[in-house]
Amino acid sequence: LEEEMYEMLATNTKEIKEAKLDGLYLYCQRTDIKTNEVNNTEFIRLFSDVNQIIESGTVFDEISAFDENGDFIKIEN
Repeated sequence: LEEEMYEMLATNTKEIKEAKLDGLYLYCQRTDIKTNEVNNTEFIRLFSDVNQIIESGTVFDEISAFDENGDFIKIEN
């Protein structure tokens, strides 16, 4: 994602598992265009098991699952 600009990134547990990202952290580095000050966002730990995501206490906008058609299903806590 280097040099890319996203407000939000959506991924799924299958992609995390296939890319061997289980247990690694995701964060963004941002640069203020006025001051050139560089800051990092919060570190988010990636898991291929949705239960580990929930149990880790990580704050997400929404945790979803997929149905048999590939559509999102919201998981209620």
